[in-house]
Amino acid sequence: MKSNFEWMDRFILAAKAKNPKADTSALERQVDNLVYGRYNLTYDEVKVIEPGFLVGKAEWEGSEDG
Repeated sequence: MKSNFEWMDRFILAAKAKNPKADTSALERQVDNLVYGRYNLTYDEVKVIEPGFLVGKAEWEGSEDG
């Protein structure tokens, strides 16, 4: 069974192959959030990596990924 990472990665690559200017930013943010969660990063650690992180601290700390 394919992981969420694999499905999103394939979808992003297929979209970019079809149209190099395709907006895949929403999926890319989902992948980033999965990675941050996989490594059990705290909200403050994520903010160091991605200062423009759009999720609030309370939301991140209460999420499955955070």
